[in-house]
Amino acid sequence: AATTPNAWRWAAGSTSRVASWLKNATTATNTPATAMAVESRGHRGRQPKRRATKTTSSQRANPPRPNQRALQLPQARAAKRALPAEGVTCGHSSTCREASPTPATRAASKASKRRRRCMARHGTAFGKLEAFGDNARGMDIRVDQKAVLVGRQTLSPSCFALELACPSPLQAEPGQFVMVGVGSAADPLLRRPFSVAGVTPKERGTALQLLVKEVGKVTAMLRSLPLGSELAVLGPLGRGFDLASAGPRPVLVAGGIGLPPVLFAARELRRQGTEFAFFYGASSGPELLLRREIEEIAAGRVVFCTDDGSFGEHGLVTEVLGKRWQEGTSRLLACGPNPMLQALAALARERGVEAELSLEEPMACGVGVCLGCVVRLADGTYAPSCQKGPVFRATELSERW
Repeated sequence: AATTPNAWRWAAGSTSRVASWLKNATTATNTPATAMAVESRGHRGRQPKRRATKTTSSQRANPPRPNQRALQLPQARAAKRALPAEGVTCGHSSTCREASPTPATRAASKASKRRRRCMARHGTAFGKLEAFGDNARGMDIRVDQKAVLVGRQTLSPSCFALELACPSPLQAEPGQFVMVGVGSAADPLLRRPFSVAGVTPKERGTALQLLVKEVGKVTAMLRSLPLGSELAVLGPLGRGFDLASAGPRPVLVAGGIGLPPVLFAARELRRQGTEFAFFYGASSGPELLLRREIEEIAAGRVVFCTDDGSFGEHGLVTEVLGKRWQEGTSRLLACGPNPMLQALAALARERGVEAELSLEEPMACGVGVCLGCVVRLADGTYAPSCQKGPVFRATELSERW
């Protein structure tokens, strides 16, 4: 069939069409816009078939412009490769935060986030951030890790203690907290905040102590979880007590389940050799947790009080503190219900003593994103308690305190 005249005519026509297509493609590729399109497409697809057209005088006078965005890509990539390890500033000074949103600064921000995620995932570097620019200096690295429930102790009808084995080192300060997630399903969706009651370094990782009061679904799940269960722990978070400025004779005050951060601070002060007085109040005698341990840590300088008078002195802890106030008290460190903290702030102002209060605000994220725990400050602004606190100086807070 190939020797028939019709077949020869079809073959000749095909050859001429292929030659015409190659000629038109070569001519069209010489224009800047077409060359940029061909270069950007590369090997991803074949050249589209173009029909030969005549070039008019207006087209010759106004040639097509190249793609400006495509021409800027090599420049942005070169700037990204030339970035220093410490990040990029705007050039005003080393501490200026008004950096222009150029591709270089955006690339530096992404690189910093990648380094932080890597450090949090591997758990090889902890303490203070020093290599992520001026905005992150002095901030504690928080680690998200899987902890194993290794111990549980019942302390009262409603309270219990948990011990978690964390695989990575955990450097927490008294007053800081962790966000604990139970289970892997969407219910419960949010993690719950718990103040750190103590940390003990181990050969592998850290032992984390928490004191919990059963008040809802998640705390009930924590009370019934079998030993060996895994929990998601994010922390340490927030700002703790400033023990370096506590002075020679601080007074520690705890109310109810506000004991964990105050107990942690008492352990640290004893380790430093600082003398302190400990006031602990609760609604009834059974709700006074860890009495023997507190007496041992405080070396006998402890006062227990209950609302119903079933143990210790009868009355509110703030009233008992006012009666037993001693001259020379350097600072108040307290955690408990908000009415107790308000009374302590007023007492501190009356006696001319600085007070540090660990606030109990509802928290959903723990990192300052949801803004569900904001508190009003003395200057009229608002600050997230999970990020700027939960420990605040009484002079930093508004008149409510």
